[in-house]
Amino acid sequence: MSSKNYANSGHVVEVKELTKLLSLTNPLLKEWETAIDECDWEKCNEFLMEHLPEQYPCPDECFSLNDECESEDLEISVVYAYWNRDTLFETVKRKETILLEFMGIKPEFGQWVTFG
Repeated sequence: MSSKNYANSGHVVEVKELTKLLSLTNPLLKEWETAIDECDWEKCNEFLMEHLPEQYPCPDECFSLNDECESEDLEISVVYAYWNRDTLFETVKRKETILLEFMGIKPEFGQWVTFG
C-alpha cells in the first residue's frame, strides 16, 4: 500500500503566543508551559478548550509537525494552533454570485490534487 500526501491549510500561530490570552494561575501556567515545551499538542488543545476566554475564537485544533510532515514555513516540534478560515472570517457574497444563485447555479468549493 502506498502512502498519500494530504494538503492542509489554515490560519496558524504558535500556541505560546496564546499564553497572553489565558488567565492562568501559577500552577496552571507552569502546566501550560510544560505542555508547550514537551510539544504535547493534545494537552495544549485541552487547555485552550478549558481556559481560553469566550471572546476569543477557540482554535479548531492544535498540532505539531513531525519527520513525516513537510512545510515551508512551519517548524518541526513546535505546537501550533489552527483555525479554519470560516472560524476567523465572515464572507459576503458578491452580486455576481447572488445572480448565479438566482439563476439556479450554485458554485461549490472543491479541492483537488493533480498528479502529473
